[in-house]
Amino acid sequence: MTNSPNFRGICEKSLGLQMTRKSRMTNLRHPYLAELDSRFYGSLDFINFRPKNIFSIDVFPCLKNKTNNSFFNKSNWFEGSFPYNDLKTPAKKNFFTNFVKNLFPFPKRKQVFYPTKSNQYIFADNSFDCVEALAVIPWANDPFSLINEIHRLLDSGGFFGFASFGPETLKTLIRSLDEENKYPASKSFISLIDLHDIGDFCTSAGFVNPVVASNQVCFKYKEAETALSELRALSGNPRSDRDNFLRGKKWYENLISALNKCKDSDGFVSLEFEFIYGHAWKAEKKSSKIQRNSNFIEKQVKFF
Repeated sequence: MTNSPNFRGICEKSLGLQMTRKSRMTNLRHPYLAELDSRFYGSLDFINFRPKNIFSIDVFPCLKNKTNNSFFNKSNWFEGSFPYNDLKTPAKKNFFTNFVKNLFPFPKRKQVFYPTKSNQYIFADNSFDCVEALAVIPWANDPFSLINEIHRLLDSGGFFGFASFGPETLKTLIRSLDEENKYPASKSFISLIDLHDIGDFCTSAGFVNPVVASNQVCFKYKEAETALSELRALSGNPRSDRDNFLRGKKWYENLISALNKCKDSDGFVSLEFEFIYGHAWKAEKKSSKIQRNSNFIEKQVKFF
């Protein structure tokens, strides 16, 4: 487990700019993210819990349809974004006013809540009985701090659900790029955290019984150009040690060549992703009578 804070070397200013590009915001839900959501929500069928107030943290808040899973029947949803990437949000312009408003019952009007620079949200301790963070951990510079904040927001017996991309994601493509270039292609991709580290972060934050599952999923494309376009639509390269110059035509040609080397026996460009998803619980008070069932451990978990 990595103990050093801010160890991932992500340039948060660059990340914030990339996440607010208009071209990306027009995508209601990227196919990679939609499939990751589906894997997570499907796992909840084995859990007997009906949260009332849910805080959903997402890099693209309000851009996905809420699941019809029975887990969420009659739930109140509140949207949050991570990182703090919207300079126009009311929570950023007038932090004190919004802090006072949130000392009272939850507002009826839908809005997106952003964290401060200390990665804290303006809600009081124990404000929610469920917090979900889907596809957030890959872009968190300090995921341990994020998970600690989620623990603070949850009431006793609260449920934390998460989903992420694992380090086996795009490994074949990265290897192919290494062969095409004289310098490591890994500098063009953010480092990803494995399921064991995520479980350790949850335990260290105070969660009990973290359950983490991992699946390999392949997306197939007829043309390398289509695959590259979809990869670009998901994210850029926010690494702080990335090259500070624009890549030329040669880099594009190397990318296409590397993608073509990822073709399978049927001639499709095959991009593999490691999907990590799971949940953890905040310790309950003795008087709590919340019942839950985590039997999907035996059916879903596959450790690497």
